[in-house]
Amino acid sequence: MRHAIGLAILGVLLLVGACAPPQPVVIVVTATPPPPTATPFVIIITATPAPATETPPPTATQPAAATALPTQTLVPPTATPNIPTKAPPPPPPPPTATPFLPQLAVFDQGGGNMDVYLFGGQTGKFLNFRAVACAPNCNNRPDGRDVNNVYFTVFRRTPQNTLQWVFDSEEQNAPFCIFGGSNQCPYLNISDPNVKWPGTNTVIANGDYVLRVEANGKNNATWNGRANFKVNR
Repeated sequence: MRHAIGLAILGVLLLVGACAPPQPVVIVVTATPPPPTATPFVIIITATPAPATETPPPTATQPAAATALPTQTLVPPTATPNIPTKAPPPPPPPPTATPFLPQLAVFDQGGGNMDVYLFGGQTGKFLNFRAVACAPNCNNRPDGRDVNNVYFTVFRRTPQNTLQWVFDSEEQNAPFCIFGGSNQCPYLNISDPNVKWPGTNTVIANGDYVLRVEANGKNNATWNGRANFKVNR
């Protein structure tokens, strides 16, 4: 295209020159440089591989994934028949009869024309005493034959080895029981550590005691003796 334009211009100039007087012709050719060839715009994309994903190790606050356990079907246990529980036997009632009381060793302190036998002491959590007395003796004679009365006196032995009075009672009919009663001698329950001697404000404390027994019968019959016993809960 540029070559055709140049030839056209040259033709015009020759035509003008033919009509006009000859003059020097100055041809100025201006070369228009072609536009620079555009450098193609190339975008180079470099693919950077993504970093490998790492699973962080389990921490104290992020426990490792537990392995799934196979599902189990729970079967309810077979109902156990209602078997009544055997209740423990009730505690035995306190003894009331006195034939099983042990006989006490008695220190005979005098008297005459009487027989007296002393039984009793602590049995488990119970305390009881009984005197079997007869006048002039118990040979083929029932308990209480020709006996007017029997006195019971209890002394506690102190740490200074002195005797301190704590309780006394009098019985005029057989059986002669320290805590009264008829036909059978009642036991005194001493399981409570604050229980007191009957009719007094004196607590039955653990320790050593002395029981003194005095009996009187017909025809001036007398008997006087004592026995030692212990209270120990």
